[in-house]
Parts: sequence; C-alpha cells; structure tokens
Amino acid sequence: MVWFMGFLKSYGKAGGQKDIFGQHSDYVMSVQKFMKREYIYLIPFMMRYGLSRFVRRPLDFSKIDLSRYMIAIDSNQGRLLYNMVLSIKPKVLFEFGLSHGISALYLGQALKRLGYGLLYSSEIAQNKIDIAKSHIDKVGLTKQIQILEGDVLETINSIIEPIEFV
Repeated sequence: MVWFMGFLKSYGKAGGQKDIFGQHSDYVMSVQKFMKREYIYLIPFMMRYGLSRFVRRPLDFSKIDLSRYMIAIDSNQGRLLYNMVLSIKPKVLFEFGLSHGISALYLGQALKRLGYGLLYSSEIAQNKIDIAKSHIDKVGLTKQIQILEGDVLETINSIIEPIEFV
C-alpha cells in the first residue's frame, strides 16, 4: 500500500513531463500554464449556459462563437492519453477539437515513441489551427499529426484507414 501511495504522488508531479517530452518538456509545460489562465474567459459562457439550464431553455450553440475559447487538457490528463496510446498501440487516431493542440502533442509524442501511427486532428477555427501548428512544429511532431481543417462531420470522411483510437 505504501508503494502505491508513493506511485500516486510521483504520478501527480509528473517530473515536468521530461520523461515524455524530453528537451521540449519546458515548452509544453509553459503552454499548459498559459492555458490555465485562458479558463477565465470561459466564465461568461458558463454563466450563460448555467442560466439557460436553470430556466430550462436550451442554449443555441450555433449562435455562439466558440473559436475564441481555448480549452486544453492538463498534464495528468495528457499523461493518461499518452499511456493509453502506448498500451493500446493504435495505428490511426482521431481527435475532434484541436484547440491549442495540447492533447495532440501528448498523443503525437506517444506515436513517436511507438515509431508508427498517425493522429488526425480536426478543427474548424483557423486561429486555433495556426496556434496548434506552431506548437506541433516546435515540438517536432509534424510527421505524427495531420490537421484536418474544416467541419468534423466532413473531415472525418477523408480518413481512409480504420480509426483505432478516438
């Protein structure tokens, strides 16, 4: 039991993710720190959503510009995705909603470690695509990640291979 508790403590710290990203770990961690500050911009949206739920009226998402909301996973969620890909060993992965590309970095890094596989990541907002591309280039995962620009319902049809991980 003591060993297990020690494992959980070390897993939570994740050592700056150096075991995953190596020389790029400081860069990835700085992007994730920046992303934590981005959540403040979600407060008005969440209040509006909560109010609509309270008065039992559906919120029409088609009238809301979601392109300005940058949502990212944290390092523990990234580590979970990374480990899942390493254990399942899929050849073709699909992600809808690229945002800053943080989850794509973890998935792509797992594919790089495996030595094979491709992540297709779909995004409709051009500003998010541009930011994610810069992160993917900086970490050196352009061979593992292909960004599909456009609506997910259309871009998913361009994938010919069977998708093994979503």
